[in-house]
Amino acid sequence: KPAVADELQATLVAAGLPTRINGLPDDQILLGRLGHDKKATGRGPRFVAFTSGGLAELISQLSDFTIAVCLDRIRER
Repeated sequence: KPAVADELQATLVAAGLPTRINGLPDDQILLGRLGHDKKATGRGPRFVAFTSGGLAELISQLSDFTIAVCLDRIRER
């Protein structure tokens, strides 16, 4: 959820950690690489998703669109 992402971003900034990544390849290249990641399953790449209250869960089966939206949020422009 956007509110959780905003809260996480504020926490990272307060800790002096980066919230953007410079030089990421385009989405299609990254999606292809994620599919070959050692943590990927038959259902696709796996991610840690943070929820409200600081909880985290391991998720897979995200659409390419959802992954692209997440990548766009961290891509430095």
